[in-house]
Amino acid sequence: MKKLSLSLIAPLFLSFVIISGSCMRNKTGQTVREDSPLVTIEFEQILNQDTVLKSSDIATTIHYVPLESKPEALFSRVHDVQISKEYFFISDFKQLYQFKRNGEFVRKIGRNGKGPGEYLYLVSLDINEELREIYIFCNVSRKVLIYDFEGNHLRSYAMPQFRALRAVGDSLFLAYTDVAVGKEEDIFTLIDAEGDSTCLVKNDFKWEHKSNMVYTVYTGNRWFYRYDGNLCFKDIYNDTLYRYNAEKQLAEPRYYFDLGKYDIPDLKRVSYIVNEDLNKYKTYCDEYYQFNVLESDAYLFIDYFNYCLRDQNRNYGIWNKSNGNLYSLVNEQGEPAQIINDFTGGMDFWVEKIDGKQLFSFVFPHELKSFYEEYPNQEVALLPEKQSGIERIVAESSSNDNPVIRILELK
Repeated sequence: MKKLSLSLIAPLFLSFVIISGSCMRNKTGQTVREDSPLVTIEFEQILNQDTVLKSSDIATTIHYVPLESKPEALFSRVHDVQISKEYFFISDFKQLYQFKRNGEFVRKIGRNGKGPGEYLYLVSLDINEELREIYIFCNVSRKVLIYDFEGNHLRSYAMPQFRALRAVGDSLFLAYTDVAVGKEEDIFTLIDAEGDSTCLVKNDFKWEHKSNMVYTVYTGNRWFYRYDGNLCFKDIYNDTLYRYNAEKQLAEPRYYFDLGKYDIPDLKRVSYIVNEDLNKYKTYCDEYYQFNVLESDAYLFIDYFNYCLRDQNRNYGIWNKSNGNLYSLVNEQGEPAQIINDFTGGMDFWVEKIDGKQLFSFVFPHELKSFYEEYPNQEVALLPEKQSGIERIVAESSSNDNPVIRILELK
């Protein structure tokens, strides 16, 4: 297994491998200990078989929650979201907004600035529901700010510059570094409030960066997600998805994605090739794939796309844990699609967050209005009352209003 780096554009057939109490050596010679089964997923399946997936195939119903749109609550993008039993915490990168689960606005948390208890940007957002604490990481001011669920600033910690951060304990964090100039030592690092750190996933691809330009691949990649109380994580160039073992403070391989010929070689990464000829990168970037994962009890939801800097052609797939089938999603015409919303009709559904048996997706009113203008004659769906409800929400909303949260209840 290759444990290599991530990128970010800066100037801008299932098989089971059982490893019991042994060590695994990856392609680069790095050794990783694993005491539990590792699941290997053959990525090529997703390119060779497809299916039409309807919401009723995997869920029992859908809910719509319009977020309150009073002036002080308005935002125009969803950068990050954390969900508790009571609240949605939504970052637009510059500000943190707190809403009740029914959509009622509660408050803004913190404020912009460089002073105590202030942040410039919300690069990463996390919560601890048991402690009722919120963690905001700003890699510009290089600090983690901790607030309670009532919006009070509790404390702050100085923190080195990372790409992203998640809390894994009281004053303990798992940090991610994207490999951009070839000298980075670690990709995933465990670090505490005192700055003491331990490498969890090492960077094994290094080079002498001679260019005065820095290019990495950032395309909305998801480095972290939580499932069943565990923090899971992967880098863009990882073919391995890890789970954090809190007791042992180790990274445990959970899934290995065998990309085969679709795995980009290290020497073809954009961050490396910029040393030679960036135009060369454009000749092959569409031949390789990167992907994101979210996980429920029964499925992995996978969005995958090529390495082009533009025109990435994002596609969507689903892997069934029980039978090992991996499919790309298409519509009735065989065209790439998301989950078909046959409960209420309207826009397709893709998973942006999972909490237990609930799948969440965020869509802005102007997107919904554009859809219904283009497709005004919607057929009667499986849940006509909910269909009328979302059509009423769209009709009564302003294009500048906050998003509507769509929630699928899994079977």
